[in-house]
Amino acid sequence: MRCLVALAFWILLASAPAWALQLPEYFPLDVGNTWVYRGSGTRAAVPLTIEIAGTKEFNGQSYVLLHGLPGKD
Repeated sequence: MRCLVALAFWILLASAPAWALQLPEYFPLDVGNTWVYRGSGTRAAVPLTIEIAGTKEFNGQSYVLLHGLPGKD
């Protein structure tokens, strides 16, 4: 009986579409994506807007440029 249940599980897993097995991207880092953070209390009037301004590759590793953080990019 256990073998039958395990076999059914593997058949269902193998037949699942690829999109069903992928984890969602909560903060996708694509150029142009923007997030707006609204505070409470004294910061409620000034929302913080952060945007992905570009991408660069250094030594084979991809990096993204965040624009809108306090201080500098």
